[in-house]
Formats: sequence, structure tokens, C-alpha cells
Amino acid sequence: MKYLFMLLVLCSTFSFGQYIKEAIITLKKDEKSSNVKDVIFHEETIEYKDIYDPFTQLVALKNDIDITFDSVHFSKIVPVLKETYLQNQLEDGIYETYEDFLSNKPTSKEKIEGKEDGKDVFNYANDLMLFKYVDKKQLVKNPFAIVYKGDLYFSLKRIKELESKDMKITFPIVMNRYIRMRYENDGYYYSEFFKKNRTGDGSLGAGFGAIGAVLSVALTSKVEPGESIPFLFMKSENTFYQLDNCLKFNDFLEPKLGIKLLCYEKKDLDSKLLRKLLMTNL
Repeated sequence: MKYLFMLLVLCSTFSFGQYIKEAIITLKKDEKSSNVKDVIFHEETIEYKDIYDPFTQLVALKNDIDITFDSVHFSKIVPVLKETYLQNQLEDGIYETYEDFLSNKPTSKEKIEGKEDGKDVFNYANDLMLFKYVDKKQLVKNPFAIVYKGDLYFSLKRIKELESKDMKITFPIVMNRYIRMRYENDGYYYSEFFKKNRTGDGSLGAGFGAIGAVLSVALTSKVEPGESIPFLFMKSENTFYQLDNCLKFNDFLEPKLGIKLLCYEKKDLDSKLLRKLLMTNL
């Protein structure tokens, strides 16, 4: 059963904290639509994600849109939403080397605490972290990986050390920081480094996935990403690849991934396209 007619009348009266798993958002001004997911209602806005882009959280004014959804996707309670998509359950702890990580055997289980360092830059504040030994009161600096509260983090310094010679890592190696991996399949881990500050409001454009500029008049992104640098870690090679050049992607990764991109004159890679191609079966 679709709630289209009811929502055309009552969308602005939805209560704070209600949730829709999947929906279609339509801009009242020009009736342009897009498929979205994880819709959360606030007092005057809704928060949601584009169905093809699980990285970016978006915000729309309730009075500017209509929402269509199936009643089975509606809930009065907001569930705990996934922020990462890893297929293997890793044991919490410190992994000094790649070999330790590969065998899922922490080098140390010393108690650590994390400090979020990605606010206003990354999608989530805990996408970039500092870690400290609780007993020693010292920063964790050198381990290859840390699994903290079920999330996997790789050392920025170690990423640089294990970069591909053909697709080098160019994002800054911020001292003692660890970046959270957002996706995993049998062949690789995938994530993105954000290098520009976000804007708290204003027009959107590219940050809106499939909706794009269509809804930019009415929508604002609370955590719109700045320019990101996608990268992946090939498990079989113990190597990190930066994904910012279309021609290089086809030359060096097409044989490994079975994905060939259509390259245009600029040769830059679109992060949203990469997410759609590389982050499958979400």
C-alpha cells in the first residue's frame, strides 16, 4: 500500500524521530524525483541518503518535498543505521603488522580509547581517529591496523608505505591518524579521504548523488562532503591504490577487478560513480 495521497497532505506533520527505510522524494517545485533510503524526520527537515551513495547524509526541508513509500518501510523508531559495510567480523585490538591483521590475531589487546578527529571534514567524526593507550597515556602511532568497537581503521602512515607505485597515495599523511574503512568484499577494502571542509548549508549540486542539481534549490546537506580521494586496499597484494585517474584505473585495476570505466578528456574519477561500481550488494 502506497501512502502517496496521505503524504501529499500530511508530510509536514510527521513527528520527530520517525523513520522510513526506503522512499521516493519529489521536489514540489518541478516534480523531479529520486530514490532514497534511511529517511529520518526532524522538526522542520528530513535527513536521508541517496540510494546509490551510502557515504553522504543529506537534509531536505519537509515543506519543499513530497514523499512516497510503502507502509512496510515505515517505523516510529529510528534503528541503529549502518555506517560501514564490512563482511568479516574482526576482533577488537591492535594489529601491529599486516600479517597479524590477515590472520585476525591482534598483536595486543591493551585497552585504548579513541578520539574522533573527522568532524566537519569526513562524513562522520569517527571516520578519522586518534587512539591512546589508556594505561600508558601514550598515543598509538605505528600499528598497521586497529579494530575499535567493531570498526576497522588503517594507519595513514602505513597506507603511504604500502602504496602502489603506479597509483600512488597523495592525500596528506596526518600524524598518528587512523582512517576508517567503509566497505569490504572478497578482494578489497574501500574508503575515501576528505581533504576539504564541508559547508553547513548553502547550495548542493554534486553532493546530492542521483538527485544532483535537480533538488539543489530546496535541499541542503548537513554533512555534504568536500572533495574526496577514493582509495582501496587490494588484499591479495597488500597494496593501496588511489583512485583518481580513469586511465590508470583501466590500465592497472581493470584486469584485477573486472571493471572498465568510460574515460573522458578530464580523466578524473567521480567518487559517486566509484561507490556505485565498487560498493555492491549493500
